[in-house]
Amino acid sequence: MIQVSERISRLKKQIIDSVPTVSIERARIVTGAYRDYADKPVLIKRALGLKRVLEKMTIYINPGDLLAGNQSESLRCPPVYPENFCAWMADREEMDMMEKRTLNPLKIPESLRGELESMAEYWQGQTLVDKCYDAFSEEVLTARKSLLFSVSLEKNAMGHCVLNYPKLLRLGYSGLKREIEGRMQDAAPEQHDFLTAAAIVCEGVTAFSLRYADLAEQEAATEADPVRKAEMRKLAEVCRKVPAGPAESFHEALQSVYLAHTVNMIETNAYSMSYGRFDQYMYPFYRADIVKGWETDESIQELIDCFWCKTNEVMHVDDSEMVYFHGGHPFGQHLTVGGITRSGEDAVNELSYMCLDAHENVGLYQPDFSVRFHRNTENSFRRRTAEVIRLGYGLPQIFNDEVIIESLEYDGLPEEEARDYTPTGCVEYATPKCWIRAPGGWFNVPKVLELTLHQGRCAITGRQITHVSKPVEEIKSYDELYAIFTDHFRAAVKLHVKWSNLIDDIHAVTMPQPSVSVLTDDCIASGRDVVNGGARYNFTSPLLVGIANIADSLAIIKRLVFQQRKLELKDLVAALDRNFEGDEILHARLLNFPDRYGNDIEFVDAIARDISVLFCDEFAKYTNTRGGKFRAGFWSVTANFNLGSNTSATPDGRRALEPLSDSIAPNAGKDITGLTASFNSAAKLDQRRASSGTVLNRHISPADMVGPGKLDKFINLVEGYFELGGTNLGFNIISRDTLIDAQEHPGNYADLMVKVAGYAAFFTELGKGCQDALIERTEHRI
Repeated sequence: MIQVSERISRLKKQIIDSVPTVSIERARIVTGAYRDYADKPVLIKRALGLKRVLEKMTIYINPGDLLAGNQSESLRCPPVYPENFCAWMADREEMDMMEKRTLNPLKIPESLRGELESMAEYWQGQTLVDKCYDAFSEEVLTARKSLLFSVSLEKNAMGHCVLNYPKLLRLGYSGLKREIEGRMQDAAPEQHDFLTAAAIVCEGVTAFSLRYADLAEQEAATEADPVRKAEMRKLAEVCRKVPAGPAESFHEALQSVYLAHTVNMIETNAYSMSYGRFDQYMYPFYRADIVKGWETDESIQELIDCFWCKTNEVMHVDDSEMVYFHGGHPFGQHLTVGGITRSGEDAVNELSYMCLDAHENVGLYQPDFSVRFHRNTENSFRRRTAEVIRLGYGLPQIFNDEVIIESLEYDGLPEEEARDYTPTGCVEYATPKCWIRAPGGWFNVPKVLELTLHQGRCAITGRQITHVSKPVEEIKSYDELYAIFTDHFRAAVKLHVKWSNLIDDIHAVTMPQPSVSVLTDDCIASGRDVVNGGARYNFTSPLLVGIANIADSLAIIKRLVFQQRKLELKDLVAALDRNFEGDEILHARLLNFPDRYGNDIEFVDAIARDISVLFCDEFAKYTNTRGGKFRAGFWSVTANFNLGSNTSATPDGRRALEPLSDSIAPNAGKDITGLTASFNSAAKLDQRRASSGTVLNRHISPADMVGPGKLDKFINLVEGYFELGGTNLGFNIISRDTLIDAQEHPGNYADLMVKVAGYAAFFTELGKGCQDALIERTEHRI
């Protein structure tokens, strides 16, 4: 058992005790900047606006903290981004709902509401979401409103990237600015705005850091405790040096990365700005400090623990639509350790273990922590990973190097670069040369079956979404049904691509990100912002949702309707349209259909595999507006709740408007033949094709992780899944009884962590629907 320092215990308690409250300060500053710089090009306007925020926003240093950097004026108080979406700011009912909702509640002080309403008047019609919806054609808008697909950065700036922090540590922002100025000398006119904006950002970050240096000096001057006085003096020295200049010590490197990361989050409300391979780029600083005697393992550990705490200070504002996709306030600040090096050697080092220790010490939901395993990972590292997973914090999740590296090579990355990947956000694979528009839209596969069974119409609204096809009374075979389904699938994908590329176009002219671009490879060299294709690799990530629903539904239709002839297709569709009202016997029969995805039954698993291949193949036909490819992902976050809310009843027994299945997991409670069987089913999907990642979460009884040989058995199960071609595993090691009790007595479980999707969250900040879904998952034995 690791002894957690008093400092870290206090910092953690501050976070748990904080009340998430909307912050208006950034919105005030940005609104003023947009007014003052109205005649400037958008790149310059956004850079000047960010610089003004960094010069004027409230800054503070947490009592006892060894690092500086804050997103807003208080812990877990998300800033408002009116330039992205503002409708909620003019809606008192929406504000009341945000405060009272059980899912991601946010306090909105009454004193701010009038100002928010006034600010919304200025922004109305100018926001990112306004411009996106103005650009959508009628057919795209109809499909979007019917939730054939949903939420693809219409309200958020793009994120899901890993920035080049090694370059920052080598050059600092002063060195980056010199590189920018050198590039300006031969820049074409169309590149000048970006390079000017990038230089402004470098100036703004430097000013931001110097403000913390001044603050730390002020606090040192009035501090009575000599230990804390010395800490503040050192922090002042660090902030006066970095991130403006190169880092030379571990403390300087850590502070430089955190402050740069914070600036990138302040610039946009993008999710999933990731820390990357922390144990690799921080290791030279660790070794040098230990050799020189500047730090000890204990002092380094405490710095890492402080960093771990700070990643939990940031949050987002989500309205009543967006909250369905981000249950539990995820931020997607992915940090990964382990794996192999660029040259193919084992990459595990002392920092890899220290990060596992930090996760045990802090036990919160950020960073979105993961480890990379490969076939030669030492068993001691596997075992330590298993020990931390056993704690029940929902993290780390585990990634499979062999398959993922192959997947990235398929995307066009050289082997050496592919080996240097990091998951970003939940599970997307990236390097600092990649710009991924993720989510590139969640694609509702069960909705495609609904269109198939209703001649291209939405069964909920009656709107025509795709083409008119044959009525179900005339469909005579499963092969004919599947052919019609694939026709609607292709039409749906085509609509999805149109929608997605329109959003790309709007981001390019509305929402450039010069701060992010400065640390994304090739943007300075190309003289282009990331949203305009400045990165070397440009991907869009459509995400498949409902694989278990569609596999089980098509299996039932194939077996009961066309093979056994025990049910007429028109009668099944009529029952679905009635939401099984008056059809209780049929409903029970469907719910108890034995051939379910997740039980290693080839009949239904083959359907799941075919659907996943169809998804990858169809999107692979298209190119995004940045010249890159559409690359598939098989994960839902909590989009399965939103998409399910406008999807009619499905033949697997799911009722209308209920959530769809989670990522590539089986339907909740239907994986009844054991953990290994569920692994076998998921591994039959061609996960190499899903280069934007997959999510498979499994729920294991805590009792089964304790005792002789249990951890070894757990490790063997993980290795077995990876050998079959699986790419990602996450685990909830918590009993169903504990979750039920936490739902009934939330006050007793303020720090209870659970794995929701590709991230973890406080169980008590999830809505009841999401909590119920976690409770319904099969609790497996190993």
